[in-house]
Amino acid sequence: MSLKTFSSKLIGEGLEKETVVISGGASGIGEGYVRHARRNGANVDFGNLDSTRREKVAEETDATFVRTDVTVYGEQLRLFQEAKEKYGTIDHAIANFGVYEPQQWFDLQLELDTIQGVVALCLWSACTDNSF
Repeated sequence: MSLKTFSSKLIGEGLEKETVVISGGASGIGEGYVRHARRNGANVDFGNLDSTRREKVAEETDATFVRTDVTVYGEQLRLFQEAKEKYGTIDHAIANFGVYEPQQWFDLQLELDTIQGVVALCLWSACTDNSF
């Protein structure tokens, strides 16, 4: 499996007994992915930091939540390891996360170190080959 390959199964039916791992699955688009995959029969493990929404999504969908900070590689690895141990395989992975930057990106007072982590996270997520 490669994260660079898109499967049409993710937008339609036919996910029965397949395993989907989703980062950022507690709200927004990620929550939609969790609900869609579960509705179509997939085993789902999702990671997130949001403590207010994650329990509700896990309970309503019967998906498995794994606390995951996507800025920490070891936590991302644990999300995948737990899914692999539980289901024996991972068929699909959706790298979906949001990072909130409270300051204006074009503020002249903004220092590089305040946004450097956000830029690095987005850049490495897009450029890294995460093949399994």
